[in-house]
Amino acid sequence: RADMNAVRAAGRSLNDLKSLTRRLDNERRSLTKNSALAALLVTVCRRVLPVRQIDPGELGEVPPSYDGYMQILDFYFFSDASLYC
Repeated sequence: RADMNAVRAAGRSLNDLKSLTRRLDNERRSLTKNSALAALLVTVCRRVLPVRQIDPGELGEVPPSYDGYMQILDFYFFSDASLYC
């Protein structure tokens, strides 16, 4: 009788683990799908949109933060920035 209770408890634990694994896998699929779609969008846009001419001096002072990082990305997105690297 004690063994049956242990088996039931182990079975419930395994079912919980299986449920958590499925949820994690679904979240992972969602993330990788969004990442793949974003990469495809950037690739298509680079082929279709003309290159934006930029002046690196216009970037100005960039704060050392996430906002500064996003400022740089926005400035150089689809630009001729490779000329200045």
